[in-house]
This record gives sequence, C-alpha cells and structure tokens, in this order.
Amino acid sequence: MSTSGVIPLQIAEALRPKVYQGYESLLLACQQTNARVSGTVAFDLYPQFLFSAFLVFQPDREQDELALGVNVTREGLIVNISSDLCLETGQIVLDGPSSSVDYEKLLRDPSAALEDWIEEFQRFLPHCKAPILHFWSDLKREKGPGSK
Repeated sequence: MSTSGVIPLQIAEALRPKVYQGYESLLLACQQTNARVSGTVAFDLYPQFLFSAFLVFQPDREQDELALGVNVTREGLIVNISSDLCLETGQIVLDGPSSSVDYEKLLRDPSAALEDWIEEFQRFLPHCKAPILHFWSDLKREKGPGSK
C-alpha cells in the first residue's frame, strides 16, 4: 500500500471538522447515558496514513482502550477512507464506512468528493454507542466492587 504524496491541506480541512463534530456528538450521547464515560479526540500523522483521527476511550492507563478511528491512504490516483471501532489489540468491534475517491476529484472539490462518505460516517456513529457503553461497563466490572 503506497501513501506517496502528501494529502493537500484543503482535503484535511474538509474532513477534520466533520469527523471532529461526529466524535463530539457520539461522546456526548454516551455521556448522557453514563456520565463517567470519557474520551479523547486525537488527530495524528503516521507514515502509513495521509490523515488519521481517533476517538479513544480508556478508563485508566492500566486498562485496554477502545478507539473509533478514521484513516486515509492514497494508492496512485485513488484515496481510500476507512473507519472502524476497534480494541487496541486491533480486534475490530464494528466496521465503519469506507470509500475510494478519485484523487483529482478531491483536489477540485474536497467537500463534494467527501460528502457521501461523511453522510455514511454520520449514520454509522449511533451504532457505536452500545459497544462503547458495553466496553465501559465491562472494564468497571473487571476492576471489582467499589471501583470508580
């Protein structure tokens, strides 16, 4: 898989606020059910990804984490966008939407080229709530009675 080339700033600018908004709304929905749920939003640069974003749930440093990730790679003139909810072991809990978009189309109009994937991602987010709450409650039980 080749990620040669740098993702143009306008593509990242089109994707980042939509992903962030989705993460924030999902976190809020989880917190409305369980006020103890907390998460961290991160946007990282990794050599294998042109764009990478995560909403990470980790009750404490001694526990595993659960992350909702969005990754973008480029193979020639195709840009691949993928997302999933997974454990830090790499085990996928829930597959999210993925898409392959023409790189030139992204350059011309990033918002229009990403619109379908963003809509799918927004529809996917509510499906993540139950697994996140389950993960959070399972970790609390593992820590034992009286744990916070």
